[in-house]
Amino acid sequence: MGTSLPGNAFSQPSQVITSTELSIDAVVPILSYYADNTYTLDISGAQELFAKGKFIRTDADFNFGYSEDLYWITFAFSISESTDSENRKDIALIFDYPHLDHIQIFRSENGKPPTHWLTLGDSYPFDDRVVKNRSFVVPEKIHINTTYRYWIRIDTKSSTQLHPAIWDKERFLEKELNQTVMHGMFYGILLVMALYNMFIGHSIKDKAYGYYVAYIFSFLLLQSSINGDAFKYLWPTFPLVNTYAVPVSVFLSIAFSSAFSRDFLQLEKHFKN
Repeated sequence: MGTSLPGNAFSQPSQVITSTELSIDAVVPILSYYADNTYTLDISGAQELFAKGKFIRTDADFNFGYSEDLYWITFAFSISESTDSENRKDIALIFDYPHLDHIQIFRSENGKPPTHWLTLGDSYPFDDRVVKNRSFVVPEKIHINTTYRYWIRIDTKSSTQLHPAIWDKERFLEKELNQTVMHGMFYGILLVMALYNMFIGHSIKDKAYGYYVAYIFSFLLLQSSINGDAFKYLWPTFPLVNTYAVPVSVFLSIAFSSAFSRDFLQLEKHFKN
């Protein structure tokens, strides 16, 4: 994880972001977190602990790996505008780790009491998402010079990561298009390799090619599952399948690569007793 700074997080001012910053690239919010090992903390209790300085400030690399604790994360920001041309701004909040099981998001505006805003997570069908994206994307139309605070409760059996970012809506759409093209090219190359080797293996009747093709498909499944694309395109209505997709594809990748190596190198022939 990144740097953690204990102390009174409640005294920390909200982050001020300019529209110019957002027009250039994503802005990473400054986070504070609290690990709940009692599993009983609600939004009111989280606010009380935050006010008492029990939250720990950290940088944006929020990654605790596999943890039995629940986590509450909070951050606040406002967007300033140097001209009177805009009163509201279209942004997108991105949580770029697609394997979190349950995410509850609460939001407050200008110090008002927070209210439950959204529930996300890969334990819900993909079509339940506000934005049909491999990551967790939350669109917002916020008022300029208004402070927004977000409270996020994470309950997951996967690695506890968040990777939040604040994007200008148009910039995010550009980035997402480029990333989709890159992923498509990568998956396409793997598919071409698999089909080519399938044809060669069928022509010369060599089962080593069969193992190699199976390895390529299992590796393709692994990468698309890690990226969140498999959940989006292959089994969007089956969250349970998505839960086991990564470990199963890891096992298959190892099994087929081992079988290919054994057969291609003829290990049984060379290491007979």
